[in-house]
Amino acid sequence: MAELVLVQRASMLRFSGEITKVSQLSNQDVEAVSKRVSSLYKEYIRFVNQIYFREITAQDQGIEMYNKLHSCLQMESYIKDLDGEIEELHQYISLMEDRERNKKASLLNDIATLFLPITVITGFWGMNQISEVMEENGELSTGFIIQSLLLIIGTLCAICIIYKRKRKL
Repeated sequence: MAELVLVQRASMLRFSGEITKVSQLSNQDVEAVSKRVSSLYKEYIRFVNQIYFREITAQDQGIEMYNKLHSCLQMESYIKDLDGEIEELHQYISLMEDRERNKKASLLNDIATLFLPITVITGFWGMNQISEVMEENGELSTGFIIQSLLLIIGTLCAICIIYKRKRKL
């Protein structure tokens, strides 16, 4: 019984040390840290289910001795602290993953903003209309000039919108 309590205590200290190591890895890749936290969380759940017992015997004397050992080593408070630390670490990693996801979504929004004017112009006049560049007398066609100007103005507007959005951040 004493050996089991000492194994539980050593395991809790090991988990606490691992949490400290993982929390210092914030400079590294979010995905690598996330995998390490997931692995740590999985091992912690396994520890709680397989090693950290509430009762180890059906006898009253054994239960009382086990509870005394737990209270002498302050196991209840340590396990609650460990739960809180793991939960905070999990929330921190989730926040980092959300931040990465938002950066990628922002990039996709910027690309969509850039190509929106081109898409609208192409949809309005059609893909084949822009091929009539030259008129019979050798000058640029009016339709081509208007389409080109609208395309340039739309692209510049999209770039300005992206630039203003980046400056606000």
